[in-house]
Amino acid sequence: MPANLLSPCPPLTPLENKTGAAIVRKFVEVGELYNNCAMGKAALIEAVKK
Repeated sequence: MPANLLSPCPPLTPLENKTGAAIVRKFVEVGELYNNCAMGKAALIEAVKK
């Protein structure tokens, strides 16, 4: 099994400040991290099923 499938999802960093721009950047960052982690976990599920 590839080692990258066994790594935990990265921790989220705190919000820099409460400006609108910082909040939008955080939404984008969290969305990207979630998608990357979800794809890895989906691949892990498929690898375990085989």
